[in-house]
Amino acid sequence: MPEKSHDTRWDTYWRKMEEDPDFRLCKREARLGALTGTAFFGYVVIVIYFLGFRRQPDEYKMILGMPDWLVLGQFLPTAVLVVVVFVFAKRVMKPLAEETQAERPAMRTEASDVSDTPASLPPARQT
Repeated sequence: MPEKSHDTRWDTYWRKMEEDPDFRLCKREARLGALTGTAFFGYVVIVIYFLGFRRQPDEYKMILGMPDWLVLGQFLPTAVLVVVVFVFAKRVMKPLAEETQAERPAMRTEASDVSDTPASLPPARQT
């Protein structure tokens, strides 16, 4: 059986991807998003476990008529996550390189460009 030669096309492709500034930016943002989501999930699970499942219901403290484990383990971290995502989107995320944006087609925004019904659907039956 002949020996397979190493295909360098993939190596070249990935090397070019690593050099692309947009790709590096997207990888960085994906890492930060994954880290934020993992931290959020870990916090929620740990707080709900220790404040909710490890105590008896008569030991719960009430905050605004709800058990403390629910407020501290779900509502508060979700509100913090919303703020973190907003700040992340406004301050950390950067626009793509200008030359990349110039190569992409412009978005259609005029109402005349968009039809109300897809062409693949048959006309509606009259009843």
